[in-house]
Amino acid sequence: MKELHPSQVYNYVVDYAVLKITTTVIMSATVSLAVLSIAATPKDKPLLSAGTCGLSFLGEISKKRERSKKLTLGDIEETSHLGFKQLVASLTQIGSKITIQESIEGWQPEGLLDINDLAAMLNRLHGRIIGGSGTGKSVLAKGLVRLLQGQVKIYDVEATKRDWQGFEVVGKGENWDAIAKSMMSDLKMFCDRISNATADDNDAGWDLFKGQTCIKVVEEYPDCKDEVNSRCEPITKKGDYKGLADEWCQRLARRGRKPGLLLLLISQYDNVSAWGFEGKGNLTHCFHAIRLGKFAVDHASKLNDSKLVKWLQADLERRCMVDNEPCELPSRANLIMMGSGITQLEPAPVPKSLELNEYEQCILDWGKRHLGETLKARNLLQSSRLFQNMPPEDVRIIFSAMADKGIGEVVDKGDKLGWKLKS
Repeated sequence: MKELHPSQVYNYVVDYAVLKITTTVIMSATVSLAVLSIAATPKDKPLLSAGTCGLSFLGEISKKRERSKKLTLGDIEETSHLGFKQLVASLTQIGSKITIQESIEGWQPEGLLDINDLAAMLNRLHGRIIGGSGTGKSVLAKGLVRLLQGQVKIYDVEATKRDWQGFEVVGKGENWDAIAKSMMSDLKMFCDRISNATADDNDAGWDLFKGQTCIKVVEEYPDCKDEVNSRCEPITKKGDYKGLADEWCQRLARRGRKPGLLLLLISQYDNVSAWGFEGKGNLTHCFHAIRLGKFAVDHASKLNDSKLVKWLQADLERRCMVDNEPCELPSRANLIMMGSGITQLEPAPVPKSLELNEYEQCILDWGKRHLGETLKARNLLQSSRLFQNMPPEDVRIIFSAMADKGIGEVVDKGDKLGWKLKS
């Protein structure tokens, strides 16, 4: 933290604004002179070129001073607002000092969780993964179910051949009836396991189901719930079940962990009404809420922790909120590897190293054979069986991860991103 008198804050903001304008003017003049020097006569060209170099040098000095002021002030918009308020307060003899927040670089929140902590928490309660499109909800779910090591069943009507490889998928092609039938089987298993655990001839009790965890992953649960409810009545004709999916969720959420049934529900919605949890007797307390992206930031904002908000915003790909606790996940590339069963992650976030997994080694071998050439995702998908069923975006994530390790470099951006090994 840095304490400044109100007049200092005001002067710093004014100086920053002047420097920003000065830098813009100098850079514009530099470009103009450079253009003129190109079209100038041989006699005038040396003079214009010298002027261009001189202005460029002055622009760099001004830019450095501008950056220095900005680092001192932190959030310019927030500082300007607070500086004005405190200046007014000082003129009316209300206040004399203002506290400016410095950068959070190097700061870590207390009680920081990692993916192994999260997996351990799911051994006690179910999980709801909440995040917008592209935030890595399914990638995280795949990594978690590998850690939990149970019998996995995925309910996903939009799953393609490349999605959820290695797992049993129910409902492809919008086959809601198949999902409803499977939910009925889940409820029967739930009842059977309770009967077996409480039987007079069972000395093991609930330990009977150790190592027999059944994990049910539902993509876009609110939509799935509504579709199944509209097709099937609940099995139990009592309570406030609106349909089969309501009964499935409520009974397994409240009592499913002892008999070894774990729910991992995925959604783009956070409000309880979309989930069908309103007025359900604290049903949300049966789940750990894992919030990704903007949902994590919004939740941290509700906790009135501005430092935590900025920490999350600094790395939205890896940082999330689990209930009210911050969590740092492995990189997206490592989660993809984990979900594929290729790598075993360490308890802490994986550091950069030169140890390569099977996919990375294949890419490196290609680079050694084609020094200086750019490898694109489509090339791997067409030529390598290892990458045959992997989505192109996952291949590009691996490219970026390798470049981050210092192995080769990425070329272009977005869908055109490729990787090459320097010659």
